[in-house]
Amino acid sequence: MDAPANVSKTINQTIIQHMRKQAPFAIGYGALALAGMAKVERKHRSSVRQAIEEQLSHQPLVETRNRKPLFRVFYQVDLDSRRVLVVAIAVKVNNRLFVGGEEFVP
Repeated sequence: MDAPANVSKTINQTIIQHMRKQAPFAIGYGALALAGMAKVERKHRSSVRQAIEEQLSHQPLVETRNRKPLFRVFYQVDLDSRRVLVVAIAVKVNNRLFVGGEEFVP
C-alpha cells in the first residue's frame, strides 16, 4: 500500500533538509597527491583543486564519470569522521595514467 502523495512529499522534504544540514567532509592531501598536483600544469591546478573540493566535500561516495577527463583522483573516505584523504592525483595522457611523473599500472 503506497503512502498518500502529501506524506511522501513531506518525507522527501525532511530527508533533503537533513542532508543539507550535514557538515561537509574535510579534505586532506597525502604526500603522493601533493606530488601529483605538482606535476599538473600550473594553469590547471586551481581548477583541479576546485573540482576536488566541490565534488568530494559533500558526496564523495557518489560515482561519476569524466569529472575531469585529463585527471583521475584516488581517495579514501572515512564516514565516521567525515574526512576524505586524497591519496593520489593522476594525469591522464592518452590511455595512460601518471602519478608524480611515474606511470601508474593497476
